[in-house]
Amino acid sequence: MRWQRYIYEVPHIPDRALGQKHLLWQAVRAVWLDVMPLRSGLTFRPSPEENVVSYRVQLRYDADIQVGGRFRRNTRLLMIRSVEDRALRHRRLDCLCDEIRPTLGGYEDDAL
Repeated sequence: MRWQRYIYEVPHIPDRALGQKHLLWQAVRAVWLDVMPLRSGLTFRPSPEENVVSYRVQLRYDADIQVGGRFRRNTRLLMIRSVEDRALRHRRLDCLCDEIRPTLGGYEDDAL
């Protein structure tokens, strides 16, 4: 296991003049995570192609961790898809997270 320090962030939508809404991320606290890769794949959306990497993340139990939040470390963003207390003992949480990385120029092996 290799524990790394991340910042847990939650979405925040402040009220602005003229009814404009803008999504901001608010830092809540620093957490230590054990990040293990599960799978990766290329997704095709109307925007440019993206490489989605899924991770299993373990951390110490925290009731504030919820789906819709994210873990941030420098430029790396792990979006939380699910949160589970497997043993129901409030000791550890298991999260499934996705990291979305834009691909540069489509497939990386086009030059071959």
